Amino acid sequence: MRNAEVDGEALQPLSGVHFAEWGAQWLSQLERRKSTVDSYRSTIAYASDAFGDVWMRNVGPTDVAHLSHGLKRRGLSEATTAKHLRVLSACFASAVEHGIVEANPIKRLRPVDRPRSERREAACFSSDELRGLFAELPEGLCETLFMLALKTGLRQSELLGLRWKDVDLAGGCIRVLHSFIGGATDTPEDHGSREVGLPADLVVLLGGWRGECGRPGGAHLVFPGRGRGGQLAPSTLNRRMLYPALRRAGIPRRRPPGENRTFHSLRHTFAKHALESGRPLTWLSHHLGHSSVKVTSDAYGQWDATDPRWEVRQMDGVFGV
Repeated sequence: MRNAEVDGEALQPLSGVHFAEWGAQWLSQLERRKSTVDSYRSTIAYASDAFGDVWMRNVGPTDVAHLSHGLKRRGLSEATTAKHLRVLSACFASAVEHGIVEANPIKRLRPVDRPRSERREAACFSSDELRGLFAELPEGLCETLFMLALKTGLRQSELLGLRWKDVDLAGGCIRVLHSFIGGATDTPEDHGSREVGLPADLVVLLGGWRGECGRPGGAHLVFPGRGRGGQLAPSTLNRRMLYPALRRAGIPRRRPPGENRTFHSLRHTFAKHALESGRPLTWLSHHLGHSSVKVTSDAYGQWDATDPRWEVRQMDGVFGV
């Protein structure tokens, strides 16, 4: 490379680096799952179009402001624009660490140039809607898959990557070790494994489903499909399972204030019911596999109904004095 070299995983800056060159290097050395890195490529592409031939040290808040306003003129939402700026900020933060630039220009943006924060309530299902939906779901794979999604909050990718060896019916838990996304099996989004407890009715449901499947071995998928490698196609969950059931039940796909319900809405519904029933935000964050409690709070904090006085009462007598 002309302006920088990659030495293992460490970037060794030599002299000036253009943004487009640095952006490509930064993506290549990220220790993230492939799907995450791929999702960042559009950010680097947008920024490269805007100031790719500018030296990194010369990219300032004005350049970033022009990019931000340009993204909104393209029709991108405030939330999507904000996401691009977060990725770009991480790119510049790495450049600061490697001595390529002295400061992160995203940190110096004026408030007027930043995307307005949007907090839109996640599209969930009401209890009445859930009863109507499950009454219209075919028994077997579909009903089991949807019930597991609703009552555990597992991601779609985690459910599609789930194998019987990861399901401990005797211990009443699932070990989340795999995630099927982008046509390939990967580690979960939090880059690690976690255990998710199963209520008694799910243990019975999964036990019955395994029996229906002929008691397959541990390496077999819990929810097999007809795709390559016996994989269930992600698009099937919405187009062939959820949407037809919603039509039969007379449940609208779009929920006020305008969010569309998808299979992922079952995860949102789990989080909503968990918080409204008093489950702590910290527990939910770990259970859902979020990278931090802030991620959970930003997404679902409006439903947090935990009574701090009740939590304090649980400390009665714990000190022994």
